[in-house]
Amino acid sequence: MPAIRFQIEKYQVTLGADLPSIITDVDVKVAGIVGCYGKGYQLMINFIEDNQPMPQAMYDEKRKTGAIFIPVSRIDTYVDLLRNEKPVFAYCNSEKPEWSNISTEHEETGEGER
Repeated sequence: MPAIRFQIEKYQVTLGADLPSIITDVDVKVAGIVGCYGKGYQLMINFIEDNQPMPQAMYDEKRKTGAIFIPVSRIDTYVDLLRNEKPVFAYCNSEKPEWSNISTEHEETGEGER
């Protein structure tokens, strides 16, 4: 199964000065990790210092684990989406890992407005 989509049931935010990435052979400074979990799958969103090169995304089908790398300047957008939207889904693709992402479903225009 090269691609999976799962509903994110829980997430965890980890912040630090130099965290280890989910991928052990990547030597890059990770300033934050948002782990997204659901139905036995996980997508680890690694936030990299803005001046660092971005490693390639990956999805390990056997471990049911994906990893993407995003500039740390965008961490607030991702955490805001997880805190304030429902449902939120993760998409992981082993053949095209650069397509991995999190998203909402289609929503009505003005859904959050009163």
